[in-house]
Amino acid sequence: MRPVVFLAALLVLLLPVSTVASGVRTPSTQTSNVKASPAQTNLSTAPKPSTNLGLSTTPPTGLVVIIRSVFGLAFYNSSGKITIQPASLFLNMTVKGSNSTGIIFSVNSGRISIGPSPIVSVPRVFTVISGQAFLAYYGRLTIQAEMTEAGLPPVPNNLYQLYLTGPSRLVSPTPQNNSWGLFTRLFGFLFNSQTRIGLFFVVGISLADLNEDGRVDISDLAIVAASFGADTMQASMAAPSTTNTGYSSAFYADLDGDGHVDIQDMVIVASHFGQSY
Repeated sequence: MRPVVFLAALLVLLLPVSTVASGVRTPSTQTSNVKASPAQTNLSTAPKPSTNLGLSTTPPTGLVVIIRSVFGLAFYNSSGKITIQPASLFLNMTVKGSNSTGIIFSVNSGRISIGPSPIVSVPRVFTVISGQAFLAYYGRLTIQAEMTEAGLPPVPNNLYQLYLTGPSRLVSPTPQNNSWGLFTRLFGFLFNSQTRIGLFFVVGISLADLNEDGRVDISDLAIVAASFGADTMQASMAAPSTTNTGYSSAFYADLDGDGHVDIQDMVIVASHFGQSY
């Protein structure tokens, strides 16, 4: 079946649904016997927002922007298996300036927490040492930072690299809202020479707005359809390199965080269809 026909059929089937998920759930601990050599992924295959940030002004230098996840997951290696763990993200960033392509931030402080859960009884907490971020005007945020695990000395074996990227929308102040806002969904990895942890965070209220263009429409359903059947736990194991960041477009579509892109994710988008933010 052609993709367009497949998508149209799904729309007909799903849009009349009256009983749907009202939001993402906190994931229960799940496991997968994922091998350590999954297929490679590439940033060029990731969907991009169809519109730019649409800002009438750029944020002033020195503006502090807080990123705090409302939903987060960690794909965590435990005894040779990948488990899905609850996770949270907090970053304190400052606008350093802008150029012709986007806005430059410094990452001043922040933390990532993984757990608690039956697998991770005491949360693992990683704190930012330094970092930078760039928000392209077409609407993609990329964050790179160096982190260390809390409670351990910042020696080479305890230093981690953080790489996160995803569609983002920076909202400038309006008469109804006099503060800047940043909506984003971030995907990436926390890793060093011995450990690799896949990450997925949603920041803001746009659960089903996968490309962060401010509305839930056919483009968001298309993103789910394009990744239908994908295993996001396997994608989380792809090792980053100079040519492959380990980024997988399937992370956009796994809305309920169960490690798979399936009919439940399509239903979530359908339940929010037509909403704008």
